[in-house]
Amino acid sequence: MQDNKKYILFGIAILLMTVFFAYFFGGSKKQVNWREDYKEENKGPFGTFLSLKLLEEYFPKNEVTILKDSIASILEKEENPANYVFIGGNMYMDSLGESALVKFVEKGNKAIIASKSPPSDLMQLIFEDYCGAFYWDYYSVIQDSSAYFNLKHPDLSLGDSMLHITYEEKFDTTLYRWHHFPEDFFCEDNEQIVALGSFDSWAVNFIKVDYGEGSFYFHTNPITFSNIQLLKAPAVDYASLVFSHLPPGDIYWDRVSRLPLGIARGLDRNNRDGSMDRNLNSVGPLSYILSQPSLAWAWYTSLAIAVLFLIFRSRRKQKIIPVLEENKNSSLEFINT
Repeated sequence: MQDNKKYILFGIAILLMTVFFAYFFGGSKKQVNWREDYKEENKGPFGTFLSLKLLEEYFPKNEVTILKDSIASILEKEENPANYVFIGGNMYMDSLGESALVKFVEKGNKAIIASKSPPSDLMQLIFEDYCGAFYWDYYSVIQDSSAYFNLKHPDLSLGDSMLHITYEEKFDTTLYRWHHFPEDFFCEDNEQIVALGSFDSWAVNFIKVDYGEGSFYFHTNPITFSNIQLLKAPAVDYASLVFSHLPPGDIYWDRVSRLPLGIARGLDRNNRDGSMDRNLNSVGPLSYILSQPSLAWAWYTSLAIAVLFLIFRSRRKQKIIPVLEENKNSSLEFINT
């Protein structure tokens, strides 16, 4: 009976591992990455490979540097006119990075930040003197399968752009959460905030705010800069018009601050409560594993195998049956004696 349990457990483990490898590594066809990760090396639908190439072509005489390790150490040393660009689902910066970026813009440089959620502490730092009490945990949301974007450049010679996006996931049209700035954010005291673009005629999704001698540009729909959109001419015109707000100068493309939503908000929340220092070491070791589908499946598979093993091993084992000696006829032995 015990041997049968071992075979059952082994069979279940093999089945789970087979399903795991078949799902993630099976098939000779290369699977399309439909994750909305906005990584510059991702050539899938929601990567930013084409956005980075567009920036390189838009500024052919300037260098485009991908920030991979430290934001603060590089931005603080920059003396020449330069630009900062972040495109990602969610953004997180430690206090050193925030301070370096603010000083970078304050000196007269430009920064474009396109994300679906606001960088909470950075927004509170920039807009602390503006009307309204905003905690900047979320942008406002409209849920629909498509949206019409319009964008107008202050320089009338550059014209404007219209863009219609229908959200597709695995080539199927589905509902999507389109983010925009809350309406009550644009009050009379916020005169320095300039609305540069919106969607569906009223939802402002692109603004400019002057800070020191430079300017911050915030965009709430990074999907407009994704590969799947930039394969179409209207989206290229739209992205080009957004990038046209940047003056000639070197480009710093930030990939360090791009984090999954749960991690980014957790770090900001911990810092706001004063319960944890804002650094990546405060993130649990499982945070990155669970944010990656393949690693998460491997982790869950291992847990399932461990739980099954404990279930079968926890059951009471049957006592070993002792070996009995053969019965002897002692009466016959006595008679013979």
